[in-house]
Amino acid sequence: YFLKGSYYSIITHLSSMILNFISGIILAKIMGASGYGTFTLVFTWVSVLSTFALFGTEELLVKEVSHNELKENSNLSILTWCLRNILIFSVIFTVGALIFSYFYTPCDQTRFLLFCSGLAIIPIYSFILILQAALRGKQLINAGQLPDKLFRPSLFLICVCMIYIFKKENLNPLTVIQMNSIIYAMVLIGIIVYSKKIFSSPTPLTSQLPTSNSQPPT
Repeated sequence: YFLKGSYYSIITHLSSMILNFISGIILAKIMGASGYGTFTLVFTWVSVLSTFALFGTEELLVKEVSHNELKENSNLSILTWCLRNILIFSVIFTVGALIFSYFYTPCDQTRFLLFCSGLAIIPIYSFILILQAALRGKQLINAGQLPDKLFRPSLFLICVCMIYIFKKENLNPLTVIQMNSIIYAMVLIGIIVYSKKIFSSPTPLTSQLPTSNSQPPT
């Protein structure tokens, strides 16, 4: 089971890298060097600040959900606590980054608008990572990786290809960032619906049956 899970994980990560690489090539051709550089800079900030906003909560959530597999109420409490704290920290980091960006580029309103659009993704992305960690804690390894590693890059690549086919001229980085924000929101909605179904369903009876070594009741 461990080797099979590792195999799927490697395939998922490789697929994500390939999809992002192809999207990057097409975007660089559509947007030009300057536009693609701005897009990359914004999402580098998003990735870095999202990591700080999580504060290692992913590993904690995987461990706690796995440890309390039969305690659905406990899992929901842990997940709710994590989501609440991640929301607070991600908003703090987002606001702090926006203030820094405003004073760093006081005369460049276009770049500031780009940062506003991109940094707004931080709470959304943080929620996606937390919910995926909760699913991995429920031993749903693929479901805990596919939304961010495969579904999101695939949707983004489809949108980029459509833009490349039907709109040949240079593309505004703001439009691409806003399009990516919509894709992040769609992925978050999907994983919320799936996670709600998983965590609200009762624990299977087979997982609650006594083992062969347990003593029968007297």
